[in-house]
Amino acid sequence: MTFYFWVSHSQAQVLSNRIASQACKSLESITDFQTLEDSLDSNIASAMAEIMSTASNEERGLLSTIDGMKSTLLEALILVTNNCSHVRNLLIEKRRSIYYRNSDNVEAQMYYEEGTRYLQDGDYPNAILNYRRAIKQDRKFVYAIDNLAVAYRKQEVLKRALKQYNRSLEIFPEGSVALTNAAVIHSFNEDYDNAADLYTKLKFYYPENPEGYFGLGKIFYLMKVYDKALDNIFFAHRKYLEIDSDYVEDSQKLIDIVVSDLRRMNMIELVEQKAKEHNIKMELK
Repeated sequence: MTFYFWVSHSQAQVLSNRIASQACKSLESITDFQTLEDSLDSNIASAMAEIMSTASNEERGLLSTIDGMKSTLLEALILVTNNCSHVRNLLIEKRRSIYYRNSDNVEAQMYYEEGTRYLQDGDYPNAILNYRRAIKQDRKFVYAIDNLAVAYRKQEVLKRALKQYNRSLEIFPEGSVALTNAAVIHSFNEDYDNAADLYTKLKFYYPENPEGYFGLGKIFYLMKVYDKALDNIFFAHRKYLEIDSDYVEDSQKLIDIVVSDLRRMNMIELVEQKAKEHNIKMELK
């Protein structure tokens, strides 16, 4: 009985993957969230119909019940939103527009602006007081929550800052500000596993942003996982160069530190291999 369930689940997973892959192709031309929202369900249903036209009897059996069909469609929907980069980008862009903005609550916005003035002046206790008031008026005011965390960080109360970043991520899990800064705090606390997890999420949600790669590269270096460290650092460095970022100097400094350590450990061949893979020209002799 257990074996039969495993086979059925495995077959259902394969079927959902095929449907999601087909739907992903049909959604590639969509460039705005409203069109995506209007067509997502119908595209997945069309993909399922197309896949089922060449499905095996076993796969057809998986959709012979209402529950089987619902679970397959739901899994396909999850796979589309997770694995189709263009779909994920539109969803995140929409969510950013919802959460990365000023509050509709007049009092919350007033307290937020007051808190920001205090933050800029370096008066962190009053900044904290006003941000807390803003959040009391609007519990999902991500700007205020993130800035409250900043004020705590300025006071070097990292435990409270991390609590606010986690609170922010509960509301907006894809929030780049909270992901980045929470990872920095975990790194400072030498909690490398949690830092790596957050930087990995940042890479997943924002694959064109070098910050996730740079942060993860530093963490892997500290964890002595040198091949993954180089992969991420070189990728970040190349991206910084492409966008003419001021952080090129930081990535170059990190590269120099890592290369120096690996040279000392007689691991310079690893650097040569990774530099070649990432098309980074280096004088290593």
